[in-house]
Amino acid sequence: MTNYIPISLLISFSKILETAVFNRLQQYLQANKILVTEQFGFRKGNTIERVIFTLTDNILTSLKHWEQRGGLFYDLTKTLASAMKLF
Repeated sequence: MTNYIPISLLISFSKILETAVFNRLQQYLQANKILVTEQFGFRKGNTIERVIFTLTDNILTSLKHWEQRGGLFYDLTKTLASAMKLF
């Protein structure tokens, strides 16, 4: 009995639970139209090419009409990863 290592099912359970919570949250956000169209991260169908095209198009349109534009870029992946470790 001392040579056997116990098998933990917690990792599998947490992945299943994480997927279920993600799917429910995503459905809720889409159904209630909470996310804006400018939100590109963590959404299906948004590739880096689409992000670059949209950004370039916005910049060129602004320059054409002599408008001022600002951008705010932030990365929450590390924040989300450390928050998930708390749970």
